[in-house]
Amino acid sequence: MKYLLILLFLGTCQFANAQVHLKKQTFYELSAGGYDAPFLPKSNFSLQMGVGKYNRKGNAHVLSLNYNQKTASVFNAQNNNTLPIQIPVQQFYFSYKTDFRFYSNAMNDFHVRGIGRVNFGYESLNHKKQSLENLYQLNQKSDFLLGVGAGLEVEYSPFVAGVHQNINILSNYQKFSSVTFLGFRFHIN
Repeated sequence: MKYLLILLFLGTCQFANAQVHLKKQTFYELSAGGYDAPFLPKSNFSLQMGVGKYNRKGNAHVLSLNYNQKTASVFNAQNNNTLPIQIPVQQFYFSYKTDFRFYSNAMNDFHVRGIGRVNFGYESLNHKKQSLENLYQLNQKSDFLLGVGAGLEVEYSPFVAGVHQNINILSNYQKFSSVTFLGFRFHIN
């Protein structure tokens, strides 16, 4: 009888979960993913670290540091063909992101959010070298980035997955970029 009561008690208990997504609660997030590629290939990747806080409505405001890297083929505009040369493209930027909650479950551990963001940083082409193998010259150059973005995130606390589409207004190389990512969101306080 004693074992039956223990099994009955354990069967009706639920795991204790800390409260998350409370107003004015602070969190850290860390994510990695593919840059202009749906998954994480060897040469195209994105890293993001951020800190944020929830407001009264449960929406979040996040400041983050981002790094994107990829290799890109060189296009020869005179001959209208692609050269067999790969150059590194790197982006270093800060972003301010606002999460708008579309859906939350009753336990407050599953969320679907829309994202709006502003990016400011620097874009480096071919490690700031203008010549390619002493045969070709790059028309584009490294420069400052300013852009906006939108996206969608799904969180099953503490795991986060999502996609961002960025419009890089000042980019000399690429005006649009996509980032898919997986990450963690650690709540404190």
